Amino acid sequence: MFSVNPNFSLTTKQEIIIDDSSLPFNRALRLHTFGMPANTYSTQLVMRNQVPVKKDDNILVSFYARAVSTDTEKNEAYVGVVFEQAGGNYDKSLNNSVNLEVGIDWKKYYMSFSSIANYNIDEASTII
Repeated sequence: MFSVNPNFSLTTKQEIIIDDSSLPFNRALRLHTFGMPANTYSTQLVMRNQVPVKKDDNILVSFYARAVSTDTEKNEAYVGVVFEQAGGNYDKSLNNSVNLEVGIDWKKYYMSFSSIANYNIDEASTII
């Protein structure tokens, strides 16, 4: 369903098992970034659209995330969320980020937007 583009050499990826019956999933990806990448797109999870998308379609992106630890002085982490054309000009319908609270609890995030163009299957990407 998605691919990981770890273009930043200081990022590790690990699939982990989640043993918490209160969550609607039992596996997750753990990404550990050991420094700030030069580009925000250097480490990303990419999911291509599996159904056609029409211009002005209302889309809801939801995901769970948590920041287990951080090395920053402000003790903060963030994740960017993008919905864009997969190639070409990479025109974006969504380009947002959320600050993650550092701790052990998972939090569900929602972002809604309207598509700025028509996309056939595999022509757009949701990127986290």
